[in-house]
Amino acid sequence: MEDKIRHAKELIAGSMERYPRVAVAWSFGKDSVVTVHLAREVDPDIKVFSVMTRYKPRETFEYLKLMNNKLNLKTTVYVVADSIPEILRDDSIQVMLLPTQEFDRAAAKVRAETGRAIYETDPDECCRILKVDPTKVAVSNLDAWITGLRNTEGRTRVDYQEIENKGGLIKINPILTFTEASSCSVLLGC
Repeated sequence: MEDKIRHAKELIAGSMERYPRVAVAWSFGKDSVVTVHLAREVDPDIKVFSVMTRYKPRETFEYLKLMNNKLNLKTTVYVVADSIPEILRDDSIQVMLLPTQEFDRAAAKVRAETGRAIYETDPDECCRILKVDPTKVAVSNLDAWITGLRNTEGRTRVDYQEIENKGGLIKINPILTFTEASSCSVLLGC
């Protein structure tokens, strides 16, 4: 386990040496918490960003705020919204509002056609507008970004690499080979 942790930190440190503009993506899941923890051990001032949606439970926003303040992360949050959600109005969180027009049009069209919400009838389109496209905005001024992806969490991830070039943007996956037990060990010493 110690070798995996050392290797992950080396990947993070190496990316910070090679790429002047690097940040850690934080989704609030256990693996992204592990990644933020490891990255902050390498550099306590590394930038942290998150992409949020208006559909997240209030508890997720509360957790974001709690951990942001507890760990002094100074998180930048990207969200498709007209105004900053009340719970994110905090001097230690920078909120980047992204345009709502595309989502509003798509949601209205789905509602008119089906009487249901877009996330119920077309989750892929909802995800693209509220998560995928905002992530592209979040990383647009970076040379590299660090993620908490593990290759044991889904068959689509088995071919991922620790360092990937995604159209000129470098994606670092330092805990890619971690298991559930590895993540637990980093945070709790399990």
